Amino acid sequence: MIAVPPVRATFFNFDRVLGIGGGVVGLFGLILTWYSIKRSEKSRKPTFSIETPRLVAINRGMFAYKGFSILHNGEAIATKENVVSMVIRFWNSGSLPILENEIQNPFRITLPAGCTLLDSFISSTTRPEIQATLESVAATEGDSVVVKAHVLEPNDGMNIALLYCGDVTTTVKFSGSCLEAHTPLVLQGDLVQDFPISVTWSKVRKTFQPVLLMIMLVTLINFVGNYKGRGSSYVFWSFMGVLIFMSFLALCAIVYALTRTKRLPTPLMRK
Repeated sequence: MIAVPPVRATFFNFDRVLGIGGGVVGLFGLILTWYSIKRSEKSRKPTFSIETPRLVAINRGMFAYKGFSILHNGEAIATKENVVSMVIRFWNSGSLPILENEIQNPFRITLPAGCTLLDSFISSTTRPEIQATLESVAATEGDSVVVKAHVLEPNDGMNIALLYCGDVTTTVKFSGSCLEAHTPLVLQGDLVQDFPISVTWSKVRKTFQPVLLMIMLVTLINFVGNYKGRGSSYVFWSFMGVLIFMSFLALCAIVYALTRTKRLPTPLMRK
């Protein structure tokens, strides 16, 4: 009888690599299909975005000086609060136009009680055909501005400048509705989104750092196990399962964030 030495199975054989590669490609294809479906959805999305930082035009500390006062339209302002300038962007981030007769409740910007609205105006629009106008409303529960437009095609909008007396961190309330949109979308910044994962390289890198560390650890365990002649397939595949699962979750989160991201129209960006 001739003794045949046992043949050690290697990880990088054709069948195993082909199976893993097919699974990864299949999952990636499902994610891309879902991404394409979400991007192709037709909807109206009235969107507000607050430009940051806000500008303190007059600091409340100036009122400590005797004889110092502020006049607005020739009348003294009875306040000892900051005078703050703020720019709010309003546009349609959806893929369907918003017509004037489709607005169910007027879109409104409301300051909290105790803040005094001094002035408001439209500083710029994407195009004059939208016929944008503002209407200021004074009320005890909070001064507000009603935003009106004849039509808002996709990526149509305006920059709204507000001057008020109050704190620089004052919370502004946005309301209004139209067909298919019961509340407006409220976002932040020039590249804005309504999902907490920021799709930037630094965030993606931080998301995948644990995955990369796992890859290095798995590779080291497999190398040491094979070098010492010990079977390490169980440990290896255990780590590989966790690794694939983490990678899948991270990829799903990033793709979902991409589907929810709304880029500010170029004409409304601060120059």
